[in-house]
Amino acid sequence: DEEVERRDQVAVWNTLFELYLSRSASDAGGSTNTRALSLLQNTTLPYDPTHALILCSTRGFTPGLVLLWERMGMQEDVVRFFMDRHQDGDTEASAEVVRRLEQYGSGRPQLYPLVLRFLTSTPALLAKHRDDVVNVLKVIDEEKIMPPVSVVQVLSRNGVASVGLVKEWLMARIKTARQEVDTVRLSVFFALYATLMVPERRIN
Repeated sequence: DEEVERRDQVAVWNTLFELYLSRSASDAGGSTNTRALSLLQNTTLPYDPTHALILCSTRGFTPGLVLLWERMGMQEDVVRFFMDRHQDGDTEASAEVVRRLEQYGSGRPQLYPLVLRFLTSTPALLAKHRDDVVNVLKVIDEEKIMPPVSVVQVLSRNGVASVGLVKEWLMARIKTARQEVDTVRLSVFFALYATLMVPERRIN
């Protein structure tokens, strides 16, 4: 009986959510969309997440779609969704890609190469997000997410990235590499110095 009651409750909340989405087109104030999102945000309600995901996708309810993907650990799908929106002509989608990278990137470093390829895919995108590309490259370097040769391959794969941008990144890498070499040399020097300064033990 409890299982039957649970299924009935799921059916009720699924129906209510579908009703909210079906009325959203005629709701100029957007109150039904707000109610639909509030329903999804309430984790105590026994609605079917898979059913809700299908409804959000078919009805084009982006806030609900993103919320459910995030809850399922599908952050890469969120990023790719906004990339596709950009391809469909949404002029604000690329900024959303960058924002989502900043939001998810610390826990999902594999998103950085994906976004780097996206932002350097066309001259228009690179011109709009040049500072973002520089920031992405900085994180990739600091966290060692990609080897330098892979970064160069991405930047030079289609001729979109300017020679200046590639040169700027390469010079920064060379400077860092020199600093690392100097640090290693100093460490070795001090280690040798410490060894030489230790007095020899006398043999009794």
